[in-house]
Parts: sequence; structure tokens; C-alpha cells
Amino acid sequence: MQPRTAPMTDDEILIQLSHRPMQQVEKAIDCTVGVGVLAPGKRTGRVLGLTPLHRGLGFTFHPGYEFPLHASAPGKALLAWLPDAELDALLATYPFTRFNNNTITNRAAFKKHLKQCRQQGFTTDFAEEFVGCHCLGVPILDEDDRPVATIWTTGPSEKLTARAMPVFAKELHEAAREIAGGLQDRTARDPERYRALKIGQARRMMESHLSDADFVIEGVADELHVSYSWFRKAFKKETGLSPKGYFLRLKLDRAKKLLSRGDETISEIAERLGFESPNYFSVFFKSKTGLAPSQFQKKSR
Repeated sequence: MQPRTAPMTDDEILIQLSHRPMQQVEKAIDCTVGVGVLAPGKRTGRVLGLTPLHRGLGFTFHPGYEFPLHASAPGKALLAWLPDAELDALLATYPFTRFNNNTITNRAAFKKHLKQCRQQGFTTDFAEEFVGCHCLGVPILDEDDRPVATIWTTGPSEKLTARAMPVFAKELHEAAREIAGGLQDRTARDPERYRALKIGQARRMMESHLSDADFVIEGVADELHVSYSWFRKAFKKETGLSPKGYFLRLKLDRAKKLLSRGDETISEIAERLGFESPNYFSVFFKSKTGLAPSQFQKKSR
């Protein structure tokens, strides 16, 4: 077997740290236990790992399965502890798909429900997607108390009752604290390597979104499961630029290459790089180079 040379991904680290706590919860409450994160695009959650139920009747989902954020306990746990402004932005265009009569499909009602979940310390799903299936979830929080993942349990409605949930939630909270502690310990042991890994991932993410007009820099921190304040400071330390400044420099460098090549119009380049209009692109380019795009193009020939 070849030795592993590539660093573990965030998901692999989380799965590794979650294995023992998940097993302990499964043994304590005799229900399936899972761990998951927000999926790219932030419209669903994604299962990373699940404990197999060793006895009795239960439910199971394969790793990679995506669950709705509004109709599942793990999805709600990924949302309820977000800052209000961030939650509002995510829900503004969120599709509240109706699965059955138990599904919450109204944005205002859903926000009120999330507030209640946060106050009680855990999230619930009373057959809101699948009839007969109840779920209970809690967030895994980072050092800034932001949700980076969730751990939850799922089981038949006869077993995972409203009365049992507060008791089971204590087991989940203990597991969540252990996992969160492991994540923070890992960061503390080698902060420079951790920072380099995260910022490397961020840079690749930015490079792949140069043409995306809706790309939001703050969303990169969410995808990396870190706070934006940490991300901004770490990015500046690693690159010498702010995240926004680095992203604009990427666009500028790509614009120069495309203009020098000369096989696309300025309007086409502006659209390719996600600018809202050719005029906005021209103003940006001239502010950075001192030349209008057409002048730079002529000079490059």
C-alpha cells in the first residue's frame, strides 16, 4: 500500500473525528446517527457518515445523500445558529418544497421555527419529509459559535418521540462538543499548515468562479466551514491581499490574457468574467491599469 501523501480533506477529517462519538450515541439511544454538512450551493445538506443500526428497526442513508434544509433536523441545525443576516440571505431564494402536510413551506413560519429550535438547543423533524420518520439534530460549532456541521439521529416516530428528544439531545450535544474540540485541537496543533490548506482551497474556489456574476466572497468561508473573520485575516496573511482584492486581481489577470489573445470582443470578455456590463468592466480595467480595455488590446498586438 502506498503511503498517503495528500492532506486529508475537511470532510475526511470530520468523518474521522466523528466516528467514535457517533458510535457512542448510537449505543446510548439505539437509533441511527449521522453527521453532515451544507452541500455546495447551500440548498441542501449532505450526509458524510452514518452509524449502522445494530439492532431494532431504523432508517439509513448513504454517504453523499442530500437532505432538504427546511424539512430535516440536520438541515435546520445547519441554519438555526447562523447570524440573522446570513440566514436571511440564504432563505431569500430558498425553495420551500412541500413533501407532505407536515412540511413548513412559509419563510416567516420557518424562521420562527428555527428561533424556537435554537432556544431549546436542538432541532426537530416530525415526519416533515418522510411519513413515520422523526429526526433530532444539534450543530457542531466552531470557535466563533458558527455551525460547521451537524450530528443528528433518525428513527421511527414511535421510538423518537417528542418526549424522548430532550434526553437524546443531551447525548448528541456531548458528541458535538467532542467533535468540535477535535477540530479545534487539530487547528491548534499546526495552525500554519491548516491556514495554508484552507487558503489554498479558497484560491482554487475563486479561480473556478471567475465567470460567476453571483459569486459572493463571504460564501467561500461558509464552504470551508470557517468564520469569515478568521478567513479574512488568514487570507491576508497567506497572500498579502484581502479575499476581495485577490479575486479582483484574478479577474484582472484573466482579462489581460483574453484581451491580448484578441479573439473575443470586450463585451464577451466582460460577460465571461462575470461583470454586470461592458461599461463596468471598462471602468474597473482602466482603474487598475490606466488603460481602457480597447487601448490595452491594441497595445498588446
